Amino acid sequence: MGDFMEKKEKYEQMYEMLVTYERKIHEKNQKRISIGLKCIIIIPLIFLFLLFWTESNKVVFLILWIVSLFLLAAYLILVEYMDYNLQEKLSEINDEGTRVDSLIGLEIDNVPGNLRNVIQRIDDGLNSEAETRLIETKASGEETQTVEKAQTAEETEKQKDADAQAVEDADAQKDADAQAVEDADAQKDADTEVKENA
Repeated sequence: MGDFMEKKEKYEQMYEMLVTYERKIHEKNQKRISIGLKCIIIIPLIFLFLLFWTESNKVVFLILWIVSLFLLAAYLILVEYMDYNLQEKLSEINDEGTRVDSLIGLEIDNVPGNLRNVIQRIDDGLNSEAETRLIETKASGEETQTVEKAQTAEETEKQKDADAQAVEDADAQKDADAQAVEDADAQKDADTEVKENA
């Protein structure tokens, strides 16, 4: 019984050490992500600064700028992936079906909505009053064009109705002319018959 208790205590100590180790690595990974996010802003800005304020070949700095962005993004992905695997293995050891925490944040599902809000705020901040008036003028111009198209369509419909009425009037005039010709022929026939009888 004593061996069993010693082994159990030993396993509990090992488990506590493992959990503590995992927690420390997770905290270090959080710091690494924080540093990586700061670097992804600072390092490209340094290359951008050098790109515009040096007289040397700008293509070199542009390439370094792009490569630094890719390397920093790969670093951030690698740190997140390693932390995810570590937490997943720990949850397997615990026999828990719990969700593994993300280093980047739990609000990752809200990113599209947040991006739309940020872009709208930036757009609102960048648009000067003149640009806003220009946009409004274009919008009202489009409304005016829509109204003009509707009026043109109405006028076209009225013209079609007028043309149809003119065709009907022409048909009626043809019928009247045909009737007049028939009446004239009938009058001639009657005159001819009266002359023959006389």
